[in-house]
Amino acid sequence: MILWFIKLFIWNTIYEWLPNLIFLHNTSVYYWMRASWFDVQLFNRTVVSAIFTVMCWSVIDFLIEHFFTRIHFTISVYMDPHAILVDGLHSYQQPYYQQLAFLELWHIAKFDQHRRSAIYADFNRKRAFNCVKHNNPTSAWTEISRSCMDLILGLASSAQNEIKKQQARKLLLKKKYEKFRNMEKNALKEKERKIVGYKDLEVKMTAETMTKDHDYWGMKLLEWFHPVTGNRPYFMRKIYYYSAVPLLKRSIERRTKNVFKDLYITIYAIQALTALTVKSLNEDKHGIVQCDISNVFESILDCLMSLDQYSKEPPLDEWDVGDPFTFTYSSVLSDPLIVINVLKDALFDLTKAFYPHMDYVKLSSIHYDRLNKLLNEGL
Repeated sequence: MILWFIKLFIWNTIYEWLPNLIFLHNTSVYYWMRASWFDVQLFNRTVVSAIFTVMCWSVIDFLIEHFFTRIHFTISVYMDPHAILVDGLHSYQQPYYQQLAFLELWHIAKFDQHRRSAIYADFNRKRAFNCVKHNNPTSAWTEISRSCMDLILGLASSAQNEIKKQQARKLLLKKKYEKFRNMEKNALKEKERKIVGYKDLEVKMTAETMTKDHDYWGMKLLEWFHPVTGNRPYFMRKIYYYSAVPLLKRSIERRTKNVFKDLYITIYAIQALTALTVKSLNEDKHGIVQCDISNVFESILDCLMSLDQYSKEPPLDEWDVGDPFTFTYSSVLSDPLIVINVLKDALFDLTKAFYPHMDYVKLSSIHYDRLNKLLNEGL
């Protein structure tokens, strides 16, 4: 800015004020002076533009660093990569930072043998990990595996809760339907009584009948315009269906996206936990992972069984007609199917690696049955 003001002052002095004083305006000397100054002016503009660009980038960098950068205090975990990694895995309030931590764990489990060996060998620490939920463990494998299993079991729990909500919605719908039928019977009796008492009176719905209840009209619309069981003409049911189903699909998609909001983090956790468990067979010289093999199998199988049930009974409303794949977007069920395929691949890898030692893997009968069913499907 200072350069620009200096240039402006020189320009006005030489080419505006001075020519008017010595009568050089609109003469050949004046135009010769302007032509020689043009290169200097172009140079000044280039310099000022470059300075302005650098200033803009500096301001943008300052704003991004101030508002969008997480300042991570690592005083207590200085020079401790496992503690830093665990701290990232626990960043539930900052999903982006947590996703980076699980991505790093996935890379370690897949490609970094040195870091894997360090994780297996990091036990009986003098300074325990800061995790009250897991009783502040002193083993890196214990804390990392628990973080992965918590995420996997959390997805299974969310799917089960959504299934329970679906069952509760169906029970509520059944109660509303029974109430609706009772109200219709009472209204019919009242109508017959009024017709007998007042033959010339036009009988209409009154506030004393079922119209006072808000649920009545919802059940009535369901009875009239349901795509399959409605008693209205087909074309009327079809028109109402085309206006109501988009709302239903958005509702299904919203609930499904809420269950699978941590889709990529969950995939990283499943694949990282599987790779660390499989490669421990040859790299874990201390046998730290052996105690957790059953827990790894059970957590993955629990999640698989929950998502199998979820994909067969997605969260539909009272307007569903029994076939979720026909009346919902295919993309709605893509997230659970992706996780199901990742879980199946993980179980195949675990079984292939530990097949000679499966007699030492203690699982419940339900988990054994589901694992055998999966292996038979794969064969």
